[in-house]
Amino acid sequence: MNISADIYGGDGQSDFFVAGESFSTRLWYEVNKLQTSSNAALTNPKSIKTAVGLSLLFPGAGEIYANNGRESLIKGAAFAAVEITGWLLYFHYKNKGNSFEKKYKRYADNNWDINGYLDFLETTLSNYDAGELGRWNGQYVDGKFDGIDLDKLVAAENEWYKLTGGAHSIPHSKTQQYYEMIYKYPVQFAQGWSDADPNAVTGGLSGYDYTNLTPNMLYYRGLRNNSNSNLRNATTMTSLLLANRFLSMIDAAWTVKRKNSNSKIEMGFRIRNDWMDERWVMMPTVQFTF
Repeated sequence: MNISADIYGGDGQSDFFVAGESFSTRLWYEVNKLQTSSNAALTNPKSIKTAVGLSLLFPGAGEIYANNGRESLIKGAAFAAVEITGWLLYFHYKNKGNSFEKKYKRYADNNWDINGYLDFLETTLSNYDAGELGRWNGQYVDGKFDGIDLDKLVAAENEWYKLTGGAHSIPHSKTQQYYEMIYKYPVQFAQGWSDADPNAVTGGLSGYDYTNLTPNMLYYRGLRNNSNSNLRNATTMTSLLLANRFLSMIDAAWTVKRKNSNSKIEMGFRIRNDWMDERWVMMPTVQFTF
């Protein structure tokens, strides 16, 4: 920013050289007036804390607040664009992941039956009679499956572990882990699926593994994979948003620091000839740059 002041000492060139005291007084007055107004513009430098706080609230706002030229505005717009795009993608992936989650849970509820799993345990374990573990009646007691002897179920799973060398305990309600285990370990839980063949059971195992999943198991796995993939993308977006916010805060502080350090006053003095009152006069000029 440039500020110039012309100091005219009187009625022409003779006044400039002869009336030195009058000119000096006026020169001092004009210089002091310009310097006072220039300093006033610098007594309130941009606040780094404010810039950082604004970028914390919304990336790019700190750069725009710094107002350090065109570059500052471009960077502010870029950070803001990343923020807006990131949130749009986050909600897109989050909603899509949640939608697939509802689908796979509904599909599992219709196609995997814990009672089929109980049948499988009773069939493969010689010391359990048919129906001894009870059957789920579709109700819950204290948040757990009603109608099943849960203590006997745990004992049966431990017995199955001794028989096969590996076992997992099915959760006693439809938790997130429940929906994961029924497809993640087909060797143990595959017989709960409606299209599983009971005759496939051999050696205490369900007869199914990752190499020969039933159509229902494959479809369910696809739904879960789609859900998990989209939810992971949503998590990635949150990481991107945090990184964008952090970088904007750092850049805003740096931009304000540059803005404040560039705000300094330089004073120049020159004399130029101007045409005034039908004659040339010598015009002292003071110039401030800040």
